[in-house]
Amino acid sequence: MNLTEFNEELAKTNKLVIIGPMALTLPYIINSPIIYVDGGLNHRPSDDHPYLSVGDNDSNTTSDNLDITLDENKDFSDLTYALTLIPDNITEIKLFGFLGGRLDHQMVTLGSIHHFLKERKHQTRCHFEKKIIANSSGNFSFTHEGIFSILSLEEQEITISGACDYPLNGDKGVKTLSCLTLSNKAYGEIHITSKHPIFVYLLDKEVPDNNA
Repeated sequence: MNLTEFNEELAKTNKLVIIGPMALTLPYIINSPIIYVDGGLNHRPSDDHPYLSVGDNDSNTTSDNLDITLDENKDFSDLTYALTLIPDNITEIKLFGFLGGRLDHQMVTLGSIHHFLKERKHQTRCHFEKKIIANSSGNFSFTHEGIFSILSLEEQEITISGACDYPLNGDKGVKTLSCLTLSNKAYGEIHITSKHPIFVYLLDKEVPDNNA
């Protein structure tokens, strides 16, 4: 599918799935357009669905050509480029195949999502296989039973309320990657407010998907 056709599909929804090259920890449901990032194409099912594939072709082991082929000698990742293709009407993104593998790659992936979310015009949320929730800014809620940590890649004020052990009223700034918001425990619905993008790391049990 070419980019023009894919954008026509994206205009019909606010949801998008992005598939990367790493092993998937759970199956994904095809109920929205999909971007396959390079070796993410290895996970594409045979079912017909709207999709776009993009990358420098260093991890694609299929016989299919990528819809957009990038130069191998570049100073940005395949995912970073894919994120530039996402229009403002997309506010719910599910990412599969980006966890695990080299730690430096995973850290840069989170950095790419942080920069992407920071520039969004509308509040946007990203889910990494129900293990990490990334939210652009503002107020949002999630439901969880178990341990969770909130990670910020820049200093900001964050409030935490709801059914948890350690609420935070936002009276002091949370530093970058601060231990202040590490290892909280949730017993149900949690409410978060932030001025910049944050990451919620979930342990013990999967977070229910309230936006399915």
